[in-house]
Amino acid sequence: MSFSIVNELLLAVILGVIQGITEFLPVSSTAHLRLITGFLLEGKDIGLTTSNFIQFGTLIAILQYFKEDLKIYYKRIKQLVLSNDSRKEFLANFLSWWEAFNIESTSSKRRLKQVNELHITNQTDLILSQIIVGSMPLILLGGLLQSLANSNRSLDRIAWFLLIGSMLMYLGERIYKLAVNKSKPKVMSPSEVILIGLFQSLAAFPGISRSGATISGALMLGRDRAQSVKFSFLLSIPALTIISLIDLAKIILDLFGNGFNLLPTALSWSNQIYIHLSLVSLLVAFVIAYLVGLAVLRWLLRFLSTNTFLPFIIYRIALSLALFIVVFLQLV
Repeated sequence: MSFSIVNELLLAVILGVIQGITEFLPVSSTAHLRLITGFLLEGKDIGLTTSNFIQFGTLIAILQYFKEDLKIYYKRIKQLVLSNDSRKEFLANFLSWWEAFNIESTSSKRRLKQVNELHITNQTDLILSQIIVGSMPLILLGGLLQSLANSNRSLDRIAWFLLIGSMLMYLGERIYKLAVNKSKPKVMSPSEVILIGLFQSLAAFPGISRSGATISGALMLGRDRAQSVKFSFLLSIPALTIISLIDLAKIILDLFGNGFNLLPTALSWSNQIYIHLSLVSLLVAFVIAYLVGLAVLRWLLRFLSTNTFLPFIIYRIALSLALFIVVFLQLV
């Protein structure tokens, strides 16, 4: 695709559609954005920062879909900021959850009963505690993962990550089938939440998939499929917010430091490696990603709550094999 104003705007629409469709499907939006730009732009790349900015549109879609839940969490967070009593209550609830899973008991049934009877005065505190703890791996490893992700965007690496992600999803389904009838505490433990957070961290690599990794991690722990899907998407909100805000700040600093193009221009396409989209093109991709993402999210949450990953595993394996062939034949 050579430069023209129409071509750049068309590219922005395509990127928005691809982001909107693939962000929530367990197929990796980052990988698909990299692949589509590689094929359309003859090997050039829009870069991880631009990809993450477009991803901000799908973050808005998640926020809108879960707005009723988020209103409750926002109200509670506001109470925690303004009220010392609320902070004491939250800390007590957090410690009750954390310490409940350190109960020593000779009887597993008795321990299970004790955990299930966990006394939490505010259930919102429990969800907030789990989201905070589940987000810690990404917060602690974010810088390292971002650096590694930027250096692993070649087609052969993406093909390998697609396969690795497929293996995680397959293992998640297999282990879930073995554990589905075993007695589990209704509440996820801190260690389970941390493990799911570590799985989410893998999504930094193009081809892994945030939803695929986190849901697979929860399924491996024997968690209910519907519970796994909802927690996966709630856990993604802080991660996507942090990543998007960081990349938005990078883009703003770059605009002020190096200047920017409001409208598409051939100068943005002159770089041998990266395409720097104009501000208008970025906004077009952002809006399209939001609209398409919202539609896909409504369907996907229903689908994943009652169906397996099998269709997505087959698709990912087929795509990875196609990429290996492309790399072998040096077509890109």
